Amino acid sequence: MPLSAGTGSILNDRDRKGGGYNSRMSQATDRYVQQNKDRLLEELKQFIRIPSISTLPENKEDIERAARFVADSLKAVGMENIEVIRTQGHPLVYADWLHAPGKPTVLCYGHYDVNPPTRWSSGRALRLSRPFATEPLCARRGG
Repeated sequence: MPLSAGTGSILNDRDRKGGGYNSRMSQATDRYVQQNKDRLLEELKQFIRIPSISTLPENKEDIERAARFVADSLKAVGMENIEVIRTQGHPLVYADWLHAPGKPTVLCYGHYDVNPPTRWSSGRALRLSRPFATEPLCARRGG
């Protein structure tokens, strides 16, 4: 469920008790992440292990798999009208959630492909092996 749907009281009382809307939203987000950090980290690990290097033709299936992962993740959090849109290049992923009348529209844009490894990064090896054993969270997602 999107944060705006699950925490409507935070979104609707932005002037109460000071601190402002952004402060309360940030606190709610921090609480949610702390309460769900193990699951969120595992999902992130699954995502960044997909070697979706868009510049390499041999990774075309991985690009498709990454798009499907994003679409499935959006569905899991309650987004609606989810589509993986085929293009001449790589697919686009679209979803919406239109149940907050009178609230601002938010557009999120990002890349679900990754950059190829460089001299300074073990890139692919890091994603496919043990990416979080002792190292800090590291991945090279575009965007």
